This record gives sequence, structure tokens and C-alpha cells, in this order.
Amino acid sequence: MALPQQPTKILYVEDNALSLRLLERAFRKTSYTLIGAVDGYSGIEIARNEQPALILLDLMLPDIDGIEVAQILKSETILRHVPIVALTSDSKTSTRQRCMEVGFSAYLTKPLNRNLLLRIIRDTLYDLSHVQETKT
Repeated sequence: MALPQQPTKILYVEDNALSLRLLERAFRKTSYTLIGAVDGYSGIEIARNEQPALILLDLMLPDIDGIEVAQILKSETILRHVPIVALTSDSKTSTRQRCMEVGFSAYLTKPLNRNLLLRIIRDTLYDLSHVQETKT
């Protein structure tokens, strides 16, 4: 008998409580479990402990820049494969380019479109699963 499939864990690193609640509400009727972190360092620690399937990362955090958070996560063996999606109000092309250089999988600007966000998450996780299948 097959075990029930566990919900897919997604970590959202966001210091704005309203933004976090809005995303929690958007995820209610999905197969994803959203885990929140209110700053960069706690996001790194939660990522290490929970090993989420994907990380949504605000770039402007109170303690450490989101790009620095991504660099730390990408430097760790157990987390370097985890896709990171930027969710930010910064729409500058230079910031977007820097994120892609660091290893972000996608870059979305606020205010978020729920359907676009869910499609990016689904597509990113699908692409990741196919890469992992070809390695085995």
C-alpha cells in the first residue's frame, strides 16, 4: 500500500506580515504547504532544517539582503539544488540580472498575480523533477 504523498513545502522569506498572510491565503487550496520566515537569517535556518522544495525570497529584508541569502543557500550542499524565486517590489533590470547571476530560478515583482506565481512554482518544480529523474 502506497503512503500518502506529503504536501510540497515552500519557504517564503518575507518581513512584511501582510504579504505573508496574503500568500498563505493564496496557497490554501493548493497542494503546497507554506512555511514563513520573517528575516533572512531565520529563513536560512528554516531552509536548513525543513529542506523545502522551493524558496520564495523577498530581496529587501531587515537583517540581510535577499541576494546574500540566496548566495548562502546556494553555497550549501543540501540546499544548492533548491530553486529560489525572487518576490520583490524592485523592478530594476540590474537587480533582475544580478538575481539570475546568483542562481535565482525566476523573478517576480509585486503586486503578485496569484495565477502567475502558482504557474511559476508548478513549472519550476516540474523542471526540477525532470532534471533529477535524468540524473538517476
